[in-house]
Amino acid sequence: MKKIWIIVVGFLILVSGCARFRVSNLSKSTVISLPITEENLHGVYFPSDNGVLQMVPGRVGIKDNLIIFPEPYRNQIKIFKDRKLRMILKSNRAPDADSTQKPEEKKKALISAQVEIKKSDVLNVPGKIVIGEQDDFYVENYDPIKNTDDGSGRFGFYRILHFDLNGNFKGIIGRKGQSELPFDNIMWMDTDKEGALWVFYRQLDELNLDMYSEGNMVFSMTENDCFSRLYRERQDKNLQNVCEYMYPFPDGSRILLVGRSEKEPEKDSNEKGYIFQYRTFKYYDIESRKVETIFEKMNDPDDFPFLPYDDNNILIWQTRSPNTIRFAVYSTGGSLKNNLEIEFDGFIHSWRRTYYTLKGNFYSIRTFKDSIKIYEWN
Repeated sequence: MKKIWIIVVGFLILVSGCARFRVSNLSKSTVISLPITEENLHGVYFPSDNGVLQMVPGRVGIKDNLIIFPEPYRNQIKIFKDRKLRMILKSNRAPDADSTQKPEEKKKALISAQVEIKKSDVLNVPGKIVIGEQDDFYVENYDPIKNTDDGSGRFGFYRILHFDLNGNFKGIIGRKGQSELPFDNIMWMDTDKEGALWVFYRQLDELNLDMYSEGNMVFSMTENDCFSRLYRERQDKNLQNVCEYMYPFPDGSRILLVGRSEKEPEKDSNEKGYIFQYRTFKYYDIESRKVETIFEKMNDPDDFPFLPYDDNNILIWQTRSPNTIRFAVYSTGGSLKNNLEIEFDGFIHSWRRTYYTLKGNFYSIRTFKDSIKIYEWN
């Protein structure tokens, strides 16, 4: 009996120390809470369609005591310092949000609130914002162009604008480092530890990952590059292999490559479309040009690729329940190190976006009836 008890205790110790069963529950703290109001100096404004807020940003620039908040409906950016509004960077094409105020009243209000307003000829509809390492920030900028053929619709293009923290324009980041070339679809962007800007985007239905420094492109990986590094030693005619994601590690020295393999259903099968088989995870060292394998075959379709966690570990997103997500932390050698879990309280649809940064921060954007909050998870 004593021997059995020793075995049970030993097993429990082993299980408790195993990373598979280890879960770190992250708790949230409020970064900023802002009222949703048409009053321009005391919050932010988003239009509502049948009670659903529109044009809520998917990413906000956050660093130390700075928060840079895009307000696309008003064609402007708000810069908060110590949770107080300090500057409004406004497109010259934007309507005056304070048009009901008399000029002298508006001036007094600005002076009283210590808010500076700057006008920009290049800013139009701001989107994602990331803060750099040189007292600067980047903003995804959309320029809509009226469809002159029939006047019934609009189309436009994206470029990335570079400003310093005083709202001074520093330049345009265009595709492949050419300011005149727009981006079709910017899927993700961030700055690494050295301040270089990384942009993951889809252009003419092809994925690309570019790195920019001082406005110049210094590194680029195409979808074909990604594919060849993922599958150079394995070509299975029965599978459809694609490059799915490319993300840099925080120090910018390596690239996480994720491929997806699918199989065409049998002729007499009721299945429609290709059937998921597995994902392949590798990383590419930029300096040595070597490719190393993290996972050759990860066969759970619910293990969704995410950003690298740090310079030596990656994250894999797992949905545990409608209100709970888990990030499995794996080493670049394929070992499970930990599980980070986030549980969303309240109405799940109020949580608009949760994202991770190359600086190592989890953030969530949540909307309420009359306010918007940004949380950090630790």
